[in-house]
Amino acid sequence: MFVIQWSSLAEQDRKFSLLQEPAFVITWYRQHESLFEPIVCLGHNSSGQLVGLMPLARRREGRVITHAGDIHADYCGWIALPAIDGRFAEECLIALKKALGLKQWVWTWLTPGAPTDFLASRRLKENGIFASFRTERSPIWNLEDTGRFDQLVKTKSIKNQINRFKKKGGFFLERVRDKERTRELLKHLRLQCDFRQEAIQGVRPFADNPCKEPFFVERQEFPESNHFTVLWSNNKPVSFHFGACNGDTLLLGLTAYDPTESRNSPGKVHLIELARMLKEEGFHRIDLTPGGDQYKEFVANDSQELVIPTFQFSRAANLRADIVESASRKIKKALAVLRVHPDDYRQTISRLKRATPRRLLGMIKRVFYEDVVYLQYTSEGKSQPAEVVRDPEISAQRYEDLLLYEQCNPWLDRRQLLSGALKRFSSGETLYSASRGGKLLHYGWVAPGGQSHLLQGVNATFNSPADSVVLYDFFTHPEYRRQGLYQRCLRQMLQDLGAAGVRRAFIGVLQGNESSRRAIENAGFSLSRTFRRKRILWFETSEEHAF
Repeated sequence: MFVIQWSSLAEQDRKFSLLQEPAFVITWYRQHESLFEPIVCLGHNSSGQLVGLMPLARRREGRVITHAGDIHADYCGWIALPAIDGRFAEECLIALKKALGLKQWVWTWLTPGAPTDFLASRRLKENGIFASFRTERSPIWNLEDTGRFDQLVKTKSIKNQINRFKKKGGFFLERVRDKERTRELLKHLRLQCDFRQEAIQGVRPFADNPCKEPFFVERQEFPESNHFTVLWSNNKPVSFHFGACNGDTLLLGLTAYDPTESRNSPGKVHLIELARMLKEEGFHRIDLTPGGDQYKEFVANDSQELVIPTFQFSRAANLRADIVESASRKIKKALAVLRVHPDDYRQTISRLKRATPRRLLGMIKRVFYEDVVYLQYTSEGKSQPAEVVRDPEISAQRYEDLLLYEQCNPWLDRRQLLSGALKRFSSGETLYSASRGGKLLHYGWVAPGGQSHLLQGVNATFNSPADSVVLYDFFTHPEYRRQGLYQRCLRQMLQDLGAAGVRRAFIGVLQGNESSRRAIENAGFSLSRTFRRKRILWFETSEEHAF
């Protein structure tokens, strides 16, 4: 009966309240029971009827309060009868201060259409609650503007990207409503999502939260409240989207795409095909949600103003917050003047802490003296028969192998590795890798020719011919070195390049790396050129010799 009253109240509320309704909230509560305890603020009239509800939760570890959904809810808020909407929010804040002894509470974006007058309420101040807020315009895609949609699908870049996927075959957008199908597809989605988010934000949404995957599966108990779609091409899922919906509006939610396809903008193509599907299903708009992603601005044809409030629960806390905010602005301004990014400083300190004494001595020595010789090798390839057996342990474009990287190189952390890989996939480069037992053993890259390449250690560049490739940036886990992985990877690369009709490949190595030189020569490469750079203090000479 309570859930029926809750749903009835939501129908009377004029706000976009989907993320405060039973289908979303109860599912989130159930799947996150181990991490959060539910707290619900209820308002009743004199007849005992439910007139307001604010679904909240408190983290069991740390006791921090949040709105139901936490990071899974783009908007926070409450449900109430229109006549008491703002007043109900005031009463919730006052009751929560008394019950929980709150000091500060930073909300996420308020639900679109929520009243904001209560933020300046005298009643809040009389109860020692002080509110501040900031606003931001958030993009909307109005699907009723058919001219905008037609303009987008005729854009040259979009047409080319869609055609590339269609040429591979099996191009279509699937909407998923079944729980078992959702569970099956989330195995791919979680890898794509964790890869991109760790590369960009340094977080792993699924790996770090064991409740996340079952939460998305259980949401499909209410399939009409969700919109889960998968973009397929060449029999593989290249992009995903999972958002909340109410039949009129789709709330842009969790997105992920295959990073090896990033050159073809699968996320953008997915959004175009999603809009096409939504128009056919009778939806009127896509709420693209806050954020500065370029693809949102690319499709948006409208916007809405959103508010994010912060509450201080005493005059002293309010004063401290003002002082901290003022100091923070000054520090950011000083760092900007010095052109120092906080992340760069932290990364440098972290690398120095992980460096061995031998490496540190080498760094100090290089300040005064350097003599570096770079050897460039060339392979004039031959066509390969189609029946040549592949190395069973060397894979091409298996991006998920990089998620198995362990911090065994003090000069390369996981985020660096993944963010660099994301850029390389966008440039059309190919990853070769080997993994075993949940551990990354080896990787290397193939870059297309026709561009300029910086050569390691000699401050020289090499312009590769358009019909060639460059093999570079190889890594082998320390425990698996001297086991032939590098040479096997090179042979598989040359085999695949020969089958693709590429006849010339370049690779380089520093002169002192004897083991790598042997592997390169045993794989069939011949020395073609040397580059040398010699420096004593600030006096530097360089030379180049071709064979």
